[in-house]
Amino acid sequence: MSQENGERSIIPRKELQERILEYDLAELELLLVWLKTTVKERKQAVSQVPIPLKKGREVVKTLESDKTTYRLEMVKCGKKKCKCTKGKLHGPYWYAYHWNGKKLISTYIGKTLPEPDEIALNSTESQSTQPNPDPHPIADP
Repeated sequence: MSQENGERSIIPRKELQERILEYDLAELELLLVWLKTTVKERKQAVSQVPIPLKKGREVVKTLESDKTTYRLEMVKCGKKKCKCTKGKLHGPYWYAYHWNGKKLISTYIGKTLPEPDEIALNSTESQSTQPNPDPHPIADP
């Protein structure tokens, strides 16, 4: 990509591919390192988009992982005669936040945050494609 008079000029993909195929192995390896670094930096920039604070909440603690931000928050319930309308918020409660494209996904976790191994285990188990075993198997006669 080159810049002329402040405008970006993009090389068509097919032309770019043809040019890259002309590179020798050493140049391809340098290009690969540069591409990996650039992709990693851009992913980090996206993951560093601040998570907005919802109305009626206060953040007590924040923990970061690769793709998920965990926040311990005090919350306002919204009932008109509740103590939280006078400033005494409920909680604290843990919430997990992650970006799905441009959409922010929040998940209530609860009063305690599971250990890091349990969080990884729970997310792996919930994504399992294996069918659940029959809780009432029929015995062979």
